[in-house]
Amino acid sequence: MIVIVASRYDAAARRLAHSWAARRAVLLTPDDLTAPGWSWRFGSDEASGGDFGIGGVAYSGTQIQAVLSCLPCVTEAELPLTAEADRSYVARELQAFLLAWLANLSCPVLNRPSTTSLIGPSWRREQWLLAAREAGLNTVKLVRRAGQVAGPAPMATQRFVTLVGSRVFDAPEPSIATGVRALARRAGVELLSLACEPGPSGWQVSHAETKVPLDRRPVTDAILEHLS
Repeated sequence: MIVIVASRYDAAARRLAHSWAARRAVLLTPDDLTAPGWSWRFGSDEASGGDFGIGGVAYSGTQIQAVLSCLPCVTEAELPLTAEADRSYVARELQAFLLAWLANLSCPVLNRPSTTSLIGPSWRREQWLLAAREAGLNTVKLVRRAGQVAGPAPMATQRFVTLVGSRVFDAPEPSIATGVRALARRAGVELLSLACEPGPSGWQVSHAETKVPLDRRPVTDAILEHLS
């Protein structure tokens, strides 16, 4: 089975779970973590995922073949069924639990969590641009003034590049694809999205994140192949 960890509001992730029904894909949201059926601890069963429940159905962690993680963090908005006075505390506890659970699974997990995000590093824009330059990519000029970001506005010619494993989609030129792979290695991720725009010396990166579009069939097919 493939577990897709996502927000309760992520319609694309829900549709993807449905389209992967033949692969026994299930959608796991923070609400599921507050339901009965979960049993996991550090020890002999930590790598298998223990026992868990999704949508009222009980599963064993040994059934998990792979995990697609699409949820950066657990917020109070994800827990409308939890008492309002308890939501802040419960959200923090579920964030910590998900981080530990995902980090210790022995099956493939895209992307594995970091200490700052459940889907890889939660870098600021400046950090992504610096890492992109170190990976050999051109980047936009970014200036901080009084807490505001001053820089090039989004352009109609902006291109969005997606990496899944070693495959790169929609790179405007081969050097961008090479740089994106190098950037992913630096970030320690297998899923990555970049926004690029033309500049004085060629295409340049303006933004990067560890979430990828789940509404594009070539991308989701590549994810499924990578997880298989």
